[in-house]
Amino acid sequence: MGRVDFCHEKAKIIVEVDGMGKYGLGSGDPKKEIEKEKLRESALSAAGYLVIRLTWRQLYRSELFHHILNATATRLSSN
Repeated sequence: MGRVDFCHEKAKIIVEVDGMGKYGLGSGDPKKEIEKEKLRESALSAAGYLVIRLTWRQLYRSELFHHILNATATRLSSN
């Protein structure tokens, strides 16, 4: 399933920070890269992971940090 930006394996939470640079990587065709990204995210979700996507700007907003903390705590307490 490839490399992710952050993964809490026990809670099965993945955080991906999106930037435009990655869409020019790989095939060089942004449409193909977006399609690959969607298929990868579907596979991660099917494997039981919660995938949280953020932009670089959102990464520094405290409410999103708290959302990730709460999601992690909830998923850990249900295990």
